[in-house]
Amino acid sequence: MKKKLVLIAKLALSLSILVYVVIHAKSENPGLFADFVAREKNWPALLLAWALCMLAVFITLLRWYYLVRAIGLPFRLSDALRLGFLGYMFNLVSLGSVGGDLFKAVFIAKEHPQHKAAAISTLIVDRMVGLLALLMVGAIAVSVVDLPTGDPEIRLMRNASLIGAVVCAAVMGIMLLPGFSSGPLAEFFSGLPRVGSTFAQLFGAVRMYRRRLDVLIGTTVMSFGNHCLYVAGIYFLAIGLASGQTASLAEHFVIVPLGWIAGALPLPLGALGVFEGAVNYLYVQVADVADGEGLLVAFGYRIITVVIAAVGMVFYLRSRSEVAQAWQDAEREREAIETPTVEPERPACS
Repeated sequence: MKKKLVLIAKLALSLSILVYVVIHAKSENPGLFADFVAREKNWPALLLAWALCMLAVFITLLRWYYLVRAIGLPFRLSDALRLGFLGYMFNLVSLGSVGGDLFKAVFIAKEHPQHKAAAISTLIVDRMVGLLALLMVGAIAVSVVDLPTGDPEIRLMRNASLIGAVVCAAVMGIMLLPGFSSGPLAEFFSGLPRVGSTFAQLFGAVRMYRRRLDVLIGTTVMSFGNHCLYVAGIYFLAIGLASGQTASLAEHFVIVPLGWIAGALPLPLGALGVFEGAVNYLYVQVADVADGEGLLVAFGYRIITVVIAAVGMVFYLRSRSEVAQAWQDAEREREAIETPTVEPERPACS
């Protein structure tokens, strides 16, 4: 009952933010939606936007494939695509506590039960590498693009992006130092209630990938390119939807990463409302675009994600019973994680 109430509260918060953003945009730009319906769309640009975002998703799944193969697990590219698109779909449509990452972790652990901790650790490292690359893209962009630093919110986002990139890179560097993942500090964090097992898996991943720095560097470069493709895709999406005025490509390299960072809050449906509000605000403040145009681009990006998620639906329909069982296992796994215990289970890490 408590989890349902929390979910309802999160949904209410997301929808309230979205409604506020839409009402504010309409008040500032009364003819926004009527003008959007009437204006001519640039369909080649919209198709290119979808293709670039699809390519970015493929590179993300390819990154995870290399991370799994690097630790010696028998994993095919077709497995990465199947589980990856299923996870992408569940990240998009899931309203509960089970998201795409937990689903993939449970599914791959079932296929490789003797390497459960190692398999799950690849997802943790995959997220860390992706976050580092995102912060790097944002930090470089805010350092190069001429921003209106007189605006306190923009200045705060700029500084947070720079600090976040430095801190994330420093943390990953420290974690790769010999002795960090097997000393007293690692034992302390691995013994914490509720989150101890997660830390144990993370430290196990660090021990495995310390010997494969080439893979970490390579996948970070892939992530950097992956985020650049997303930015380019959203730029062409803006061109396809705009009436003529939109942000430049350089400005999109600021708007998109900062919008994603703002939308990283643990709210349902990919932080619905927060992402749209952040993107719309950044379009106005960074590119001086009419209020509401950024909201249309954010909605357009949501539609692209739905179209891409349809690939996951194809995989779901092909193995519905197997996926349903994995989803139930993921639900049980989440409940086990959220249930306090006296001594948390520590998965074996190689």
